Amino acid sequence: MVFVSTSFSKSVSSEISDWKTLQQLLADKKHSSIAVSLGRYRYNHGETQKIDIFQRKWYRILLKEQFDSAVFRSKKVKYNKSPSVKTCFPGEVSQKDKEEFLTNLSFVRLIAGLRPINDLDPNLNNNCQKAAWCLTVNDAILHEIPKNFKCYSDAANKAVGMSNLSYGYGAGKALFGMLRDEETKNYSAGHRRWLLNPSLTFPGYGLTNKVAVIQVIGEVSNFREKYKDLSEYESRPITWPVEGVHPYWLRTNRFSFSIANSDFSKSRISVAINGRTVNVTKKRRAINYANETVVFDLPSKPNNNDVIKVKISNVKLLNGDVKSYRYTVRIEDNF
Repeated sequence: MVFVSTSFSKSVSSEISDWKTLQQLLADKKHSSIAVSLGRYRYNHGETQKIDIFQRKWYRILLKEQFDSAVFRSKKVKYNKSPSVKTCFPGEVSQKDKEEFLTNLSFVRLIAGLRPINDLDPNLNNNCQKAAWCLTVNDAILHEIPKNFKCYSDAANKAVGMSNLSYGYGAGKALFGMLRDEETKNYSAGHRRWLLNPSLTFPGYGLTNKVAVIQVIGEVSNFREKYKDLSEYESRPITWPVEGVHPYWLRTNRFSFSIANSDFSKSRISVAINGRTVNVTKKRRAINYANETVVFDLPSKPNNNDVIKVKISNVKLLNGDVKSYRYTVRIEDNF
């Protein structure tokens, strides 16, 4: 898979052409291309009122066509075959539950300016399901499973070492908990970073009523074979909350700003909410969680209709350039 052929540039004449390209992509509902092209447009041409309007319009279409709202209803996992403690059979999650996860993971990647997930990997799914059931049976959440645990298997142990893990969420809701990543000790926002890794293509997925296991690293089959289409993420950031309009129900006070192979060690962060400067807490660097990322906390969760202006200065890129980035997040609940 490659990025759309259109190459956006920063000239005034190209802005008109790039805008027409976005409009045509929206008319054709080419959501994957819109995701990447919208990110490029903002990066090259900056903030405009019309791009926010475009983004809202696109979200309304995505929520109808690329999102499964059943995740918000309290429910238990649907199994084709139920798990068993006695035989250690991990259960077989229904295709509907797998599709819901795949759809919603792709949705959040799209609004973050990334390609959606291609599909789930069946072999990784099997390992993740064994891991999810083992952790459930033993009422634990670990990235290494002791061999004396009931329902232990090498496949389960391998999966937990390469996966995002969550405990205590209802079926399907774990994804959004991982995106928030707000726990005090979780200063890396590592779950979020793996889910928004540009190269992630075929994750594995295991689910019980207590535990979710999402394999995001470690297997060649997880990732794109060709990395040349990812080079722009060495200068164009991935932000969460997303630049421009960010859905209220996905709000968080933990912000992340990722650029591959960059250096944020001397970066400075300033934030204003509705025109008022606020203090933020920059988290210490955490490596080996997908792309290089700076994580910072706002004093509290933003409110609906908050306008959050962020400046991140002194970012050193792979090519040696030192840049500053400014972007705006608009928390909205009107689509």
